[in-house]
Amino acid sequence: MTVPVAPRASARRAAGSGARRWASATAALALVAPLLALIAAAPASASGAAVSLRINQGDVRGSEMLLVQGRALVDGKAPGRVRIALVARKPGGRFTRVRVTRTGPAGRYSIQHRRAATTQYRARLERPNGSLIASSRIVTVERRTAARRLEERRAAWGKALGAARSNVRTVNRFRSRVRFVEHARGIIAQVGANSSVVQGAILQAYRRNGAVTGRLGAPVGDQHCQLTGNGCLQRFQRGAIYRNPQAPRPLVVVSGHPPARAAYIAVGRSQIGYVEPAYRKSKFNAWMGSNRAWCGFFQSWVSRASGNGDWFPAAKHFDTQVARVYARGTKLRGPRVGAIVFFDNHGYGRPSHVGYITAVHANGTITTLEGNTGPRHARGIVESVRSTYNVHSYWMP
Repeated sequence: MTVPVAPRASARRAAGSGARRWASATAALALVAPLLALIAAAPASASGAAVSLRINQGDVRGSEMLLVQGRALVDGKAPGRVRIALVARKPGGRFTRVRVTRTGPAGRYSIQHRRAATTQYRARLERPNGSLIASSRIVTVERRTAARRLEERRAAWGKALGAARSNVRTVNRFRSRVRFVEHARGIIAQVGANSSVVQGAILQAYRRNGAVTGRLGAPVGDQHCQLTGNGCLQRFQRGAIYRNPQAPRPLVVVSGHPPARAAYIAVGRSQIGYVEPAYRKSKFNAWMGSNRAWCGFFQSWVSRASGNGDWFPAAKHFDTQVARVYARGTKLRGPRVGAIVFFDNHGYGRPSHVGYITAVHANGTITTLEGNTGPRHARGIVESVRSTYNVHSYWMP
């Protein structure tokens, strides 16, 4: 006769644990299944899905940034972290993507965007592959040319910037009348026709440097985060702040220069320390799409990443870049801060290298920002003091 044997205690515990894990997994799947079904199988305009869109300003100057916000709902409830795409177009044109983000747990999203022209915006609730689930109404923001008073920007941004820390103050900074107000999470300042907002990580650096009454002076535009290089740049009366977490120097503050020049120097200095991974395989080569020497490619990249456009021309050959500088620039008799300097490193009587002058010294030397500099196996970005013995020419764009 066979006698039944009771299971061991450890076996019983293991079986119980497995059952509990199975029950937990089943319960979790039941909670997320409706959302997974919506994302994977919903029709192009799912009847139970909706996304809203609101913009904090009805018009915009070229120096201003917009705050775009909204919420996604599925069957009247927050679906968790889902994909939202902001698309934009000129009136009557075709929508193109300008930003993709995800909602928070409550289904809310927030996007900051900067565009100078009259623009129509729409938000899209999307599947992970980018196909449409639901879209918002179209919101039009008109281009503005009239002056913008501080009070208007405060009405549009005050809630996002938190409680006011001061009343509106008026000071004279760098020969301009400045009206400004401090909030917990931002500063709004009016200089001439522009009223600008300083916020986020740039705000922290700005306050460390004295804010409006410090060495940078007042902002002359909102931060710009849609430039080449994916950094955020803000210009001030006498300086610029550039933040790019992916750069060798993630935060750079430059003071004592007019805004455009300060912006160029700040972006250039953010790259100091970069070294190409292989000969002529730098990120600037990849950006330009050329494996030629990249000293000029670096200057072109900085020109665009600093909001200075084609200040230093973009071309896949250095000689073409030189020719374009000659055609539209002004040749100088000597070095000047903010000028392009061409070097004749080989003694052939023509430029073979380029830098940007950031300082001129009494002893005749100059400080320059340069790319593709150093030994052949480790060429990178430097700012260094140079003799002028091999200078070919100086040019102001």
